[in-house]
Amino acid sequence: MNVQKIICNTAKNIKKTRIRSHKAWLLLLLILLTFTPYYLNAKMALTKDKEIFFISSEAVVLGQYLKTKYPNEKVLIICENMVDKQGLSDIRYKTWIETFKKVFGNKNVIIDIVKPNLDKQYLNKNGKTFMPMSEVMKPEDFDKVVMKHPACNIIISLIGLPQKTKATNVLNNPNKHVALLMANLYDHASLISNGKIVAGIIWTHKPNFDVPPVKENIQESFNIRYLLVTPQNIKELCKKFPDLL
Repeated sequence: MNVQKIICNTAKNIKKTRIRSHKAWLLLLLILLTFTPYYLNAKMALTKDKEIFFISSEAVVLGQYLKTKYPNEKVLIICENMVDKQGLSDIRYKTWIETFKKVFGNKNVIIDIVKPNLDKQYLNKNGKTFMPMSEVMKPEDFDKVVMKHPACNIIISLIGLPQKTKATNVLNNPNKHVALLMANLYDHASLISNGKIVAGIIWTHKPNFDVPPVKENIQESFNIRYLLVTPQNIKELCKKFPDLL
Protein backbone atom coordinates (compact mmCIF):
# COMPACT_ATOMS: atom_id res chain seq x y z
CA MET A 1 0.00 0.00 0.00
CA ASN A 2 1.50 3.32 -1.07
CA VAL A 3 0.27 5.66 1.66
CA GLN A 4 1.91 8.72 0.14
CA LYS A 5 0.09 8.05 -3.14
CA ILE A 6 -3.30 7.70 -1.42
CA ILE A 7 -2.88 10.97 0.46
CA CYS A 8 -1.60 12.88 -2.60
CA ASN A 9 -4.39 11.57 -4.85
CA THR A 10 -7.04 12.49 -2.29
CA ALA A 11 -5.68 16.03 -1.97
CA LYS A 12 -5.52 16.39 -5.77
CA ASN A 13 -9.10 15.20 -6.18
CA ILE A 14 -10.29 17.70 -3.58
CA LYS A 15 -8.54 20.52 -5.45
CA LYS A 16 -9.62 19.26 -8.90
CA THR A 17 -13.28 19.16 -7.99
CA ARG A 18 -12.87 22.48 -6.20
CA ILE A 19 -14.48 21.08 -3.13
CA ARG A 20 -13.93 23.41 -0.29
CA SER A 21 -16.33 21.85 2.18
CA HIS A 22 -15.26 20.88 5.64
CA LYS A 23 -16.31 17.28 4.92
CA ALA A 24 -13.72 16.89 2.13
CA TRP A 25 -10.88 18.19 4.21
CA LEU A 26 -12.03 16.17 7.19
CA LEU A 27 -11.84 13.12 4.91
CA LEU A 28 -8.23 13.97 4.08
CA LEU A 29 -7.45 14.51 7.76
CA LEU A 30 -9.03 11.14 8.59
CA ILE A 31 -6.88 9.43 5.95
CA LEU A 32 -3.78 11.13 7.33
CA LEU A 33 -4.58 10.07 10.89
CA THR A 34 -5.38 6.52 9.78
CA PHE A 35 -2.47 5.75 7.49
CA THR A 36 0.40 7.94 8.71
CA PRO A 37 1.25 5.72 11.74
CA TYR A 38 1.42 2.66 9.45
CA TYR A 39 3.62 4.57 7.02
CA LEU A 40 5.97 5.77 9.76
CA ASN A 41 6.14 2.33 11.37
CA ALA A 42 6.95 0.73 8.02
CA LYS A 43 9.63 3.32 7.34
CA MET A 44 11.16 2.81 10.81
CA ALA A 45 11.13 -0.96 10.30
CA LEU A 46 12.98 -0.59 6.99
CA THR A 47 15.56 1.71 8.59
CA LYS A 48 16.02 -0.70 11.48
CA ASP A 49 16.46 -3.66 9.12
CA LYS A 50 19.04 -1.69 7.12
CA GLU A 51 21.04 -0.79 10.21
CA ILE A 52 20.91 -4.34 11.56
CA PHE A 53 22.30 -5.62 8.27
CA PHE A 54 25.20 -3.16 8.40
CA ILE A 55 25.89 -4.00 12.05
CA SER A 56 25.82 -7.70 11.20
CA SER A 57 28.29 -7.16 8.35
CA GLU A 58 30.90 -5.97 10.89
CA ALA A 59 30.70 -9.24 12.80
CA VAL A 60 30.63 -11.35 9.63
CA VAL A 61 33.77 -9.78 8.14
CA LEU A 62 35.71 -9.77 11.42
CA GLY A 63 34.50 -13.23 12.37
CA GLN A 64 35.35 -14.81 9.02
CA TYR A 65 38.81 -13.22 9.06
CA LEU A 66 39.54 -14.60 12.54
CA LYS A 67 38.05 -18.00 11.78
CA THR A 68 40.23 -18.34 8.68
CA LYS A 69 43.35 -17.03 10.44
CA TYR A 70 42.88 -19.11 13.59
CA PRO A 71 40.75 -22.16 12.71
CA ASN A 72 39.14 -24.42 15.30
CA GLU A 73 39.63 -21.92 18.14
CA LYS A 74 37.02 -21.06 20.75
CA VAL A 75 35.96 -17.44 21.04
CA LEU A 76 35.49 -15.20 24.07
CA ILE A 77 33.40 -12.06 23.50
CA ILE A 78 33.93 -9.42 26.17
CA CYS A 79 31.04 -6.99 26.72
CA GLU A 80 30.12 -4.06 28.92
CA ASN A 81 28.63 -4.59 32.34
CA MET A 82 25.23 -3.38 31.04
CA VAL A 83 25.00 -6.42 28.77
CA ASP A 84 23.63 -9.64 30.20
CA LYS A 85 25.13 -13.07 29.59
CA GLN A 86 22.99 -13.57 26.49
CA GLY A 87 23.84 -10.16 25.07
CA LEU A 88 20.17 -9.16 24.80
CA SER A 89 20.27 -5.69 26.36
CA ASP A 90 21.19 -3.69 23.30
CA ILE A 91 20.35 -4.22 19.63
CA ARG A 92 23.91 -3.59 18.47
CA TYR A 93 25.39 -6.02 20.96
CA LYS A 94 22.62 -8.53 20.29
CA THR A 95 23.24 -8.38 16.52
CA TRP A 96 27.02 -8.68 16.89
CA ILE A 97 26.76 -11.62 19.27
CA GLU A 98 24.13 -13.52 17.29
CA THR A 99 26.20 -13.05 14.12
CA PHE A 100 29.43 -14.22 15.77
CA LYS A 101 27.60 -17.33 16.97
CA LYS A 102 26.55 -18.05 13.38
CA VAL A 103 30.08 -17.52 12.07
CA PHE A 104 31.94 -19.57 14.70
CA GLY A 105 29.15 -21.90 15.80
CA ASN A 106 27.10 -21.36 18.93
CA LYS A 107 29.05 -23.91 21.02
CA ASN A 108 32.36 -22.20 20.23
CA VAL A 109 31.36 -18.76 21.56
CA ILE A 110 31.43 -17.66 25.20
CA ILE A 111 30.18 -14.25 26.35
CA ASP A 112 31.43 -12.60 29.50
CA ILE A 113 31.37 -9.20 31.14
CA VAL A 114 33.97 -6.92 32.70
CA LYS A 115 32.81 -5.84 36.16
CA PRO A 116 35.44 -3.53 37.63
CA ASN A 117 35.22 -2.26 41.18
CA LEU A 118 34.62 1.42 40.58
CA ASP A 119 34.82 4.43 42.86
CA LYS A 120 31.52 6.17 43.53
CA GLN A 121 32.59 9.10 41.36
CA TYR A 122 32.20 6.84 38.31
CA LEU A 123 28.70 5.61 39.21
CA ASN A 124 25.25 7.13 38.77
CA LYS A 125 22.47 6.87 41.35
CA ASN A 126 21.53 3.41 40.04
CA GLY A 127 25.05 2.11 40.56
CA LYS A 128 25.77 2.03 36.82
CA THR A 129 28.85 3.57 35.30
CA PHE A 130 28.36 6.52 32.97
CA MET A 131 31.93 6.33 31.71
CA PRO A 132 33.16 4.27 28.73
CA MET A 133 34.41 0.95 30.04
CA SER A 134 37.77 1.40 28.33
CA GLU A 135 38.37 4.46 30.52
CA VAL A 136 37.47 2.92 33.87
CA MET A 137 38.49 -0.74 33.70
CA LYS A 138 41.98 -1.72 34.82
CA PRO A 139 44.28 -4.22 33.08
CA GLU A 140 43.60 -6.77 35.82
CA ASP A 141 39.83 -6.45 35.21
CA PHE A 142 40.27 -7.34 31.55
CA ASP A 143 42.82 -10.09 32.21
CA LYS A 144 40.59 -11.62 34.89
CA VAL A 145 37.79 -12.23 32.39
CA VAL A 146 40.21 -13.79 29.88
CA MET A 147 41.74 -16.07 32.52
CA LYS A 148 38.27 -17.38 33.43
CA HIS A 149 38.09 -18.99 29.97
CA PRO A 150 41.49 -20.58 29.22
CA ALA A 151 40.10 -22.60 26.30
CA CYS A 152 39.25 -19.40 24.37
CA ASN A 153 42.20 -18.19 22.32
CA ILE A 154 40.29 -15.69 20.17
CA ILE A 155 39.31 -12.68 22.28
CA ILE A 156 36.87 -10.20 20.72
CA SER A 157 36.42 -7.07 22.81
CA LEU A 158 33.30 -4.98 22.28
CA ILE A 159 34.52 -2.48 24.89
CA GLY A 160 38.02 -1.63 23.71
CA LEU A 161 41.06 -2.14 25.94
CA PRO A 162 42.19 -0.79 29.30
CA GLN A 163 44.10 2.46 28.98
CA LYS A 164 47.23 0.89 30.46
CA THR A 165 47.76 -1.54 27.61
CA LYS A 166 51.38 -2.30 28.58
CA ALA A 167 50.12 -3.79 31.84
CA THR A 168 47.44 -5.87 30.10
CA ASN A 169 48.87 -9.39 30.18
CA VAL A 170 46.68 -10.88 27.48
CA LEU A 171 48.32 -8.60 24.90
CA ASN A 172 51.69 -10.17 25.68
CA ASN A 173 50.44 -13.75 25.34
CA PRO A 174 51.22 -15.04 21.81
CA ASN A 175 48.56 -17.74 22.20
CA LYS A 176 45.77 -15.20 22.67
CA HIS A 177 44.49 -13.38 19.59
CA VAL A 178 42.84 -10.10 20.55
CA ALA A 179 40.48 -8.31 18.16
CA LEU A 180 38.51 -5.09 18.66
CA LEU A 181 35.13 -4.20 17.23
CA MET A 182 34.41 -0.50 16.64
CA ALA A 183 37.05 0.70 19.11
CA ASN A 184 39.37 3.67 18.86
CA LEU A 185 42.27 2.15 16.94
CA TYR A 186 44.01 5.50 16.55
CA ASP A 187 45.70 4.99 19.93
CA HIS A 188 46.43 1.32 19.26
CA ALA A 189 48.10 1.45 15.84
CA SER A 190 51.43 0.23 17.24
CA LEU A 191 49.72 -2.72 18.94
CA ILE A 192 48.22 -3.73 15.61
CA SER A 193 51.52 -3.26 13.78
CA ASN A 194 53.32 -5.61 16.14
CA GLY A 195 50.49 -8.15 16.12
CA LYS A 196 49.36 -7.74 19.74
CA ILE A 197 45.99 -6.78 18.33
CA VAL A 198 45.30 -9.09 15.41
CA ALA A 199 42.34 -7.23 13.87
CA GLY A 200 39.98 -4.33 14.38
CA ILE A 201 36.95 -2.72 12.73
CA ILE A 202 36.67 1.06 12.33
CA TRP A 203 34.54 3.49 10.34
CA THR A 204 35.86 4.14 6.88
CA HIS A 205 37.11 7.62 5.97
CA LYS A 206 33.73 8.64 4.54
CA PRO A 207 31.01 6.23 5.68
CA ASN A 208 27.87 6.56 3.57
CA PHE A 209 24.71 6.38 5.66
CA ASP A 210 22.35 7.05 2.77
CA VAL A 211 23.29 4.08 0.60
CA PRO A 212 21.32 0.89 1.39
CA PRO A 213 23.22 -2.36 1.99
CA VAL A 214 23.88 -4.80 -0.83
CA LYS A 215 22.13 -7.73 0.80
CA GLU A 216 23.48 -10.29 -1.64
CA ASN A 217 27.06 -9.20 -0.91
CA ILE A 218 28.02 -8.71 2.74
CA GLN A 219 31.59 -7.65 1.97
CA GLU A 220 30.37 -4.95 -0.41
CA SER A 221 27.92 -3.72 2.22
CA PHE A 222 30.68 -3.68 4.83
CA ASN A 223 32.91 -1.59 2.55
CA ILE A 224 30.28 1.16 2.38
CA ARG A 225 30.90 2.06 6.03
CA TYR A 226 33.79 0.15 7.57
CA LEU A 227 37.43 -0.92 7.35
CA LEU A 228 39.05 -4.13 8.58
CA VAL A 229 42.45 -3.25 10.04
CA THR A 230 45.09 -5.98 10.46
CA PRO A 231 48.87 -6.15 10.97
CA GLN A 232 49.12 -6.91 7.26
CA ASN A 233 47.35 -3.81 5.96
CA ILE A 234 47.85 -1.18 8.67
CA LYS A 235 50.85 0.51 7.01
CA GLU A 236 48.91 0.99 3.80
CA LEU A 237 45.83 2.25 5.67
CA CYS A 238 47.92 4.67 7.76
CA LYS A 239 49.22 6.26 4.58
CA LYS A 240 45.80 6.33 2.97
CA PHE A 241 43.83 7.49 6.04
CA PRO A 242 46.23 9.30 8.43
CA ASP A 243 43.30 10.80 10.33
CA LEU A 244 41.94 7.36 11.19
CA LEU A 245 45.09 5.52 12.23
